[in-house]
Amino acid sequence: MAIIKVANRAIDLDAAEIPNLDASKITTGNFDASRIGSGTFADARIAASNVSQHAQSFDDNKLVNDISTLALRQASNENKSAYNTNSMYVDVFQDSTGIASNTNAGRHTDEYVSSSTETADSAVTFSYTGSDQTYTPSGKSKMDVVMWGAGGAAGYNYSSHGGGGRHNVTGGAGGFTSGTVTITGTPTYKLVVGGRGEATDVVGGNGSYAYGGGGRSRVSSHGGIGGGGGGYSGLFLTSVAHGNSVLIAGGGAGANGGISPQNVDYSGNGGGNVGQDGGLNSVSGHTAGGNGKGGTQSAGGVKGNHGSGYANEATDGSALQGGNSAHMSGAAGGGYYGGGGGSHTGGNGGSGSGGGSGYIGHSSVSNGVTTGSTHTNMTGDKLPPQTSHSLYTSGIGVGGNQAHGGHGKIVITPYTFTANATGNFISNAITASSSTNKMGAIITYQDFAGTNALNTDIILQLSADNGSNFTTATLVAMPDFATGIKMCKINDLSVTAGTQLKYKILFANQSVSKSARIRGVSLQY
Repeated sequence: MAIIKVANRAIDLDAAEIPNLDASKITTGNFDASRIGSGTFADARIAASNVSQHAQSFDDNKLVNDISTLALRQASNENKSAYNTNSMYVDVFQDSTGIASNTNAGRHTDEYVSSSTETADSAVTFSYTGSDQTYTPSGKSKMDVVMWGAGGAAGYNYSSHGGGGRHNVTGGAGGFTSGTVTITGTPTYKLVVGGRGEATDVVGGNGSYAYGGGGRSRVSSHGGIGGGGGGYSGLFLTSVAHGNSVLIAGGGAGANGGISPQNVDYSGNGGGNVGQDGGLNSVSGHTAGGNGKGGTQSAGGVKGNHGSGYANEATDGSALQGGNSAHMSGAAGGGYYGGGGGSHTGGNGGSGSGGGSGYIGHSSVSNGVTTGSTHTNMTGDKLPPQTSHSLYTSGIGVGGNQAHGGHGKIVITPYTFTANATGNFISNAITASSSTNKMGAIITYQDFAGTNALNTDIILQLSADNGSNFTTATLVAMPDFATGIKMCKINDLSVTAGTQLKYKILFANQSVSKSARIRGVSLQY
């Protein structure tokens, strides 16, 4: 029988006239969206793959890692002890509360964990000799350095242009500087221990320069001569040069001379980032602006303005050198930049000179402090800062009253570095809100010596079952956390499921020439 074909347009069926189609009957083609007017498809009729193929994947590890990094930075900035959130645990080793156990490793007061140790040796004292001294630390990792600059001297008064004696205007005190110096390799350090400013009885001519850049005073003919400026105390790398400065304590300025000492203001103290300006003689008839200024971190102190006839005597301070004074004024103190010399300002006196600046800016210095005395007394010895320090010796750095200033002093406490070849430490257990079988971590670390290889010299293991089973991670390097501080990560490490989470960090191949310091851990779960 012949098959009769009927055109589609000739077929007019309503929904009730169309029987249910078996799914197997629909093999090809697509349903036009306009043909689906209402109703739903049963879940069983749509394969999961038909949905998932259209879903875009989302990797939240970038967000997790960023949050972990921010948490480490915040904890570091705020010196926070170990803490945890619902899905993260952070420890920057402010204390040892987050460490459950360790073997051949430990937390250090500088807030890191390492298999190496640093032990303080006996202190080495350097006193004034008038010449450069040398210190070569062998097998040392760092050294704590404290130093005092030298004090300026009292001025000298000649009553009625002859005779007389030293008056009670006091020289400026030396400054104080301290810091911890990291030692790399086997450097040689040069030390300058500042010489005191000299109280001189010269009637006409120049006083003496002090070792360490103290300026010299000047008297032209009569009246009085100012005291000499005190020299700086300083630590230098390789040789004594401004560009080799590591730590410097500024020297104090010398006191003024003159027939009317009661009209003369104070000498500038040395030390601090900026040395103290000399006091201004404000007596009627004296030239304004005659005081020398303190040295700064970038320039020597400016000399005072001069009275008639003495315009070329005072000088500006410069790198490591205090300025000279004009007639009857005290000389400036030495420093990273020396102070400016004071000027004769008319009548029978001059203004004060500036103190030299300190310095703590070398890249090897941490915990640096530089300060100057706050004493501005015109009578009695001026005391430098930190006279209560256990390493201070009476007379060091004083501004002289009717006498010379006090010499400077430097004390170095070196540390011997030793390293265990292997070691490890384990965190406390952190309780998760539910069982987990995936963990991650961000670690910040430092190559204190050599270069430590991830997964070879620094190894991370994670556990979710209270340390019964540790799984070794494969750490991946990240951009540096900060200058000298590196960072690495692991995400979604499969571990034996549990709620008691721990990490274990192992050190390997450690020595004096290769040593790692773990600075922080952010555990993810």
